[in-house]
Amino acid sequence: MTSHDNRAMRYIVGLDEVGRGALAGPVVVAAVAMPRGVAHGAAGGAHGGAKSLGKLRDSKKLSAARREAWAGYFATHQKIDFAVARVYPRTIERRNISGAANLAAHRAFARLTKNLRGRRRAGAQTDCAIFLDGGLFINNRGFQQALGARTIIKADEKITAVKAASIVAKVHRDALMRRLGRRYPAYGFEVHKGYGTKAHLRAIERCGPAPVHRLTFLKQKYTMGNYGRRTSKASLKREDRPQALASRDEKAEAFRMQKLRRAESRASRVRAVRKKISGNDRNVRGRQIENKILSTWQPGI
Repeated sequence: MTSHDNRAMRYIVGLDEVGRGALAGPVVVAAVAMPRGVAHGAAGGAHGGAKSLGKLRDSKKLSAARREAWAGYFATHQKIDFAVARVYPRTIERRNISGAANLAAHRAFARLTKNLRGRRRAGAQTDCAIFLDGGLFINNRGFQQALGARTIIKADEKITAVKAASIVAKVHRDALMRRLGRRYPAYGFEVHKGYGTKAHLRAIERCGPAPVHRLTFLKQKYTMGNYGRRTSKASLKREDRPQALASRDEKAEAFRMQKLRRAESRASRVRAVRKKISGNDRNVRGRQIENKILSTWQPGI
């Protein structure tokens, strides 16, 4: 903390995460503490107040330039403190994304409260009201309940400290993904920030996964059809599904062969019905069955 105010303060602490749905890079959680009653437009930043920055919003509703400006404001404000934690792909694969995000929240909160305990040793009281955006918990539900923290749906639209946390986390992760873009230039991380855009998926098909990709996420992604259009698993036998990283021509050929097998299956059903109801047994019910099957059989590909 940079503040030298020794008066007792009650802090509002907000936590939010970014990168939950990305295919590459870490999940990042920021924890922001601001004293109750301290207006974010008052006192403190090298930016000379927040009025020139416009209304404080969730990071998703701000431009990149505006997010950078707000993050700089929080970093220089004398009464606002924050901490950031990130959890990387191998841990995400072991714990799943929710567990990894909760672990990052625990680490970020621990780092923040270490600073606040330092304040207490200087004579300040640091009684905190803690809020997290929906789906995020500090370590786990039981641990969070013992802290008295609350997870609120759309907290990043309702609570100032959580809005600030969403901005800090987003700016921090975007900067990290730009660095990863320089390290792995074939993937364009600096553009899509690791999310599953068409350009990103094509790069994975062309180059294979990089060390910073979440392999469990790629496995899930490639149970989808072309770039996110879901293909029914029930309608395709395992051997009929195209390989995850096959070329477009190989995929097209695999689906063509699948359609041929389906047509052959329909034809064999028709032959079986005709054989069953042949000769003197060809009655009205038999013709109805045959006509029904024939109506669904399209021999052309």
